[in-house]
Amino acid sequence: MPNAHYNPKFLADAEVAFLKLRIESGNSYQTYKTLQEVCRLFRLGYRLRPTHLIAIEQSIVGLLYTHGPDEKVRRWALNALAQLGRESTCLEAILHILAVAVDQIEVAAAAIAAIYRLSKRATEILAKHGDFSPQMAALAALQHVDAAKLDLSALPIDVETADPETLKLALLVVGLDRAPINLLNPRHTNAEMVKALGGHHDDVVSQYTVWAITENPSLGLEDLGIDIRLIEQLPPNVRAWLFQLIAMNPTDATSHIEYIQLGMSDREPEARMGLAMGLRDTFFDGLDALALDWFTHESEPEVNHLVLDHLVPGITIG
Repeated sequence: MPNAHYNPKFLADAEVAFLKLRIESGNSYQTYKTLQEVCRLFRLGYRLRPTHLIAIEQSIVGLLYTHGPDEKVRRWALNALAQLGRESTCLEAILHILAVAVDQIEVAAAAIAAIYRLSKRATEILAKHGDFSPQMAALAALQHVDAAKLDLSALPIDVETADPETLKLALLVVGLDRAPINLLNPRHTNAEMVKALGGHHDDVVSQYTVWAITENPSLGLEDLGIDIRLIEQLPPNVRAWLFQLIAMNPTDATSHIEYIQLGMSDREPEARMGLAMGLRDTFFDGLDALALDWFTHESEPEVNHLVLDHLVPGITIG
């Protein structure tokens, strides 16, 4: 029986049209950032009306066949399909990627996760379409399936010997708040290990620790394993997530206003975009004046759009 209290928030026609246009833009960076936004909106509880769902789903499925080997586009297309797709219309495309992207571990894991999300026959399907390590399959499945329903005998992972790809998958599960206790170490909490991995030699693993903190409501700036005083020395991708993390919470942003100002003048658009995403729903005295000045001088249209989201908050809901 339908839940009489379920009241989904539907995205308005204009918002859907804007997302679809950007997904189909042909610009890889714009496409995968828009797919990230689609995933964020779904995590926040927004949904698509049936006619919109079909159109967006078709656009994303098309990416899996036409967008070449771009790993980020493939991965985020799969993540988006896991949020909004249907087995009958998406499974074939997901299996296609699983077959052609065997060397792209994160892409293959995203495909496995999507299959677990969309099909009750996931284990049976995967048995016929590849030989995946039990650890990788378990980490991928955890993104959408309760731990109690999975064979987790291959876990926990050993962070001392695990390769960066495995660590990124594990941190993804932590960020989604779906990780079993002690996923990363039998003797330490996941939060403690996230902090420890902040200093990992692989920049992307370090980036994923920050992402995990931004996504998991149980984690906060105190779990950061990176010295924010060294932020200017870090790669743009890590700076972007650090700025976003600092900006997301009004208390953190107020306490670290110097980093908010630093991010607004960062030389890399990617880093400024991270800050703008963090500030979108953050408000405190004095911020609007800073944001307006930033909006006036910002040269990157993508960043300007996000700053405007802060200055004129709210998504129109149909």
